[in-house]
Amino acid sequence: MAKLVQWFIEFTQPSKRRAQMVLSIIFVLLVAPLVVVSFVNYRYLKAQLTASVLKEHGMLASFGATMLDERFGGYIELGESVANRISVKEALDKSDWDGAILLMKDIVQEHGDLDRIFVTDTTGLLHAGYPAMPEVVGKNYAFRDWFRGVSRNWEPYVSEAYRRAIIPEINAITIAIPLRGNSSEIKGILALQLKMDTIQAWARNNPIGESGFLYFIDPSGHPIGHPLYAPQAELVDLRGDPAVIKALGSKKGSEIYLNAQKNQEVIVAYASSKYKWAAIVEENSADAFRAFNWTLLNTVAIGLFLIVLSAFFVIFILNALSIFNALRQRQESLLESIGDGVVAIDRYFNIILWNKASQNISGYAPHEALGRPFREIMQLKRESDHTENIVFLEETMLFGKTKTMENSTLLIAKDGREIPVSDSAAPVFDPDGKVVGAIVVFRDVTKEREVETARQEFVSLASHQLRTPLTGIRWITQILMKEKAGPLTDKQRGYILDIDEANGRLLKLVNSLLNSSRVELGTFSVTPEPTDLEELTQITLKELESEISKKELRVHTDLPHDIPVIEADPKLIKMILQNLISNAVKYTPSKGQITISLSKEADTISLKVSDTGMGIPKAEQGKVFSKLWRGANAEKSVEEGTGLGLYIIKSILDKTGGKIGFKSVENKGTTFLVSLPVSGMQAKKGEKTLS
Repeated sequence: MAKLVQWFIEFTQPSKRRAQMVLSIIFVLLVAPLVVVSFVNYRYLKAQLTASVLKEHGMLASFGATMLDERFGGYIELGESVANRISVKEALDKSDWDGAILLMKDIVQEHGDLDRIFVTDTTGLLHAGYPAMPEVVGKNYAFRDWFRGVSRNWEPYVSEAYRRAIIPEINAITIAIPLRGNSSEIKGILALQLKMDTIQAWARNNPIGESGFLYFIDPSGHPIGHPLYAPQAELVDLRGDPAVIKALGSKKGSEIYLNAQKNQEVIVAYASSKYKWAAIVEENSADAFRAFNWTLLNTVAIGLFLIVLSAFFVIFILNALSIFNALRQRQESLLESIGDGVVAIDRYFNIILWNKASQNISGYAPHEALGRPFREIMQLKRESDHTENIVFLEETMLFGKTKTMENSTLLIAKDGREIPVSDSAAPVFDPDGKVVGAIVVFRDVTKEREVETARQEFVSLASHQLRTPLTGIRWITQILMKEKAGPLTDKQRGYILDIDEANGRLLKLVNSLLNSSRVELGTFSVTPEPTDLEELTQITLKELESEISKKELRVHTDLPHDIPVIEADPKLIKMILQNLISNAVKYTPSKGQITISLSKEADTISLKVSDTGMGIPKAEQGKVFSKLWRGANAEKSVEEGTGLGLYIIKSILDKTGGKIGFKSVENKGTTFLVSLPVSGMQAKKGEKTLS
């Protein structure tokens, strides 16, 4: 720095002219960015302020149009309410026009904005009015806009402004409502007449700034509420005005126009009403933008202030970049030390982050993966059919929730190896809460699978070895019960029954563990054959008949005879039926009710088993199909149960193309729904059958 200062001094000393040139260059280098930034900021801010003012006026115009809809809609509802009175309908059926008008006159008395009401028949002939208007009774007004509008589809209609014939002759509008008799036949028209002064008051009650105003345009371009046109003056047609053309053309917007009469710019906003009227807001541009002039001046002052802060800002930025770089390097070090593969993708599913573990598992180096589509590098396949399996990631990007990949998924590595992996994806949000990407974490579960397989094989072997002595114990207890080894006392018989019952529960648990192990290992066989679901259901109910009778349960069945026979393994179907129906019997209190039904919809057969039992606690419903799970309320009231039945039948259905779900309310009951494809089950070879 000292040498740079010395060079600057030496460079500026020899010549005053050179010094001035250097100082000028420095000044330009400092001021030029300020001028550019200030100019760009000024232009941007002016555009933003202009857009803001235009938007504000557009909202005011929309408010005016909404006010028209609400006011006109209110009068229509008022008219329809009196027109639907039974007494009015009866008078209309008798063509008692005077009676009908007297029955409706209260709306004029109670609503000061209404000038008068009158009724005509379907030809436009005026029959009666309130207040009375004998000078026009008997005249035909089919030529009026309100008659043509309402008689077009016999729906309520808001007319254009017009000069009425009744004395005094004033400008008014009419809201026409069809009158129907008790048979809903059109009998005539109820006309509610409003003075232009009333509508003008609606506009005047909503002042706009210092010089702005709101006014309305009827379908024929007549202005109402405009300060230049008195409400009872001769009606003026403004359909040639650009804003009026757009407003009556059902357009909505706001623009800056040059007012030729005032020779000044004005802001004009317009919005249309559903009754073919429109609302227009107009204000001088100078008045509308006056509040923002100081803001623009402040922009210039801020620009001057920036030059003072620029040096400090550069130092701050350099320090911040240094800190950011240190943090980035630390994060990268942490990321590289993670044992799981971590991949980040953007909103287009392109890879933007790839850690070392990802490379180790997949074989792809960072330069090969970064910027490439996720599905090209991370080829995730279902183990069962080798179809693509990135649904979990698509759901994360779509719904913004963390998702876990389904089990039995393979990653095809760079060298073609199939690696079993476990995956999860979490969404990445921007400050507005929109999903802009996702973080995918995956790991090689080869060793875990080997350990799990070994565990399952051990359980299977141990269970199989246990079943032989348990079967022997059961055989011996049966010999003893038949007194082949000698007579028994009642006490001895009771002990033997207890042994047999405990042995049966243990044998059932061992069988369930064997089934669970075979399902998990995929060693069970599926042997489809023509299977009658109705017949199997009846057989299962017959087997449980004694337990049902013992608890005095009511069983309702809906088993249509036209349910088709499907190709399925009857042993597996029987296991599903036995589990669901026995659970319903077991967990339903005495004198409760069980409902079993079969139905066919499209290519699916549904089995529904409902009960009025203890139900499943809401907090535990997510664990229903978990291994060895039993509800807390079930464990308290029913000792018997392994917690494996639902786990096994769900695993069977998952592996044979079926589905199972449930709904339950604690202390009210549970409904299980099983769906089976009409196409049946696919045959599968296996070492063992489920028992």
